[in-house]
Amino acid sequence: MIQATIRGLSKSYGKAMVINSLDLDIYKGEMLTIVGPSGCGKSTFLSCIAGLERVDDGTITIEDELVSSRNYFKLPEKRQIGLVFQNYALWPHKSVFENIAYPLRIKKECRNSIKNKVAKVIGIVRLVGKQKFYPHELSGGEKQRVALARALVMNPKILLLDEPLSNLDAKLREEMQYEIKHIQKDMNITIVHVTHDQHEAMGISDRIAVMNKGKLIQIGTPKEIYEDPKTKFVAKFIGKTNILCKCVKDHSQKNSLKLFKNTFMKDRWIEVSEGEKITLSIRPEDICLKKDKGMCKGVVKKVFYGGNKIEYIVCVENRNLMVQTSNKKKYEVGEEVYISINEIKVVKA
Repeated sequence: MIQATIRGLSKSYGKAMVINSLDLDIYKGEMLTIVGPSGCGKSTFLSCIAGLERVDDGTITIEDELVSSRNYFKLPEKRQIGLVFQNYALWPHKSVFENIAYPLRIKKECRNSIKNKVAKVIGIVRLVGKQKFYPHELSGGEKQRVALARALVMNPKILLLDEPLSNLDAKLREEMQYEIKHIQKDMNITIVHVTHDQHEAMGISDRIAVMNKGKLIQIGTPKEIYEDPKTKFVAKFIGKTNILCKCVKDHSQKNSLKLFKNTFMKDRWIEVSEGEKITLSIRPEDICLKKDKGMCKGVVKKVFYGGNKIEYIVCVENRNLMVQTSNKKKYEVGEEVYISINEIKVVKA
């Protein structure tokens, strides 16, 4: 079931086009994460959904109700959208209870209703016993939970998260990722989450939408985005990859792919025109290293130890390749090795 529909969404600031004719369906109960480099339009996209920005063109529909178009604008406070910012935006002079209750008081709900609703979300975000605490008495993770609770207490149709974990340290950020995913599944709430952290996106998302220069480049499950990137940009932005550009000289290579001078891969070809240039993506973990045999020989140039894995830079025919292996087999800088490639993807340049 579709919770929100965005069609032809465009937004500019002066002559700068920030969002360029974007189309997207958001499904009910999903965690959709928007990723992309700084300035690609992620936060502006959230602001348009929330009603903090007016669109220049296109439409935004939530639960079959038009909320934004070139000629129509529904006020933010009437959209029933929850929004959590990067800086939490908590009232320093209000307790945890009063921070969470604030939007209900603005709506002038009765005392019992406020008490019951706040108690419910405090239980959901695991802040029981902290109701009378003030923001300066809370940890970073607890402040984040208060901000989440304040957004959830209104029972929003969509919860928007704008890089909510970027101010937390690595360990706490990982813990909060699990908390947010738990809350999302427990409440069956629709969340649109913006982050620049690809690991965060891969870990908690049902789907990932990759943006660049105001356009939606690819959308899919984390597995689809990582294992089947459609473009060079997506392959490089999500995870690490080796990009090789090859030119098809004739059709004698139709059923095999020549990667290096004397290296062919059988059954790894696509239908292309003679002379066409194609771009290939090879993940570091899809390259194997051996001491005795393989597709071709290379030399280890650099070694990066990462605990349960080791990353190598291997020079093959004057080209450096990233290779990722387990830490069970170790190779030294300067050592000659043979490489084999298990998987390769053809992507758009």
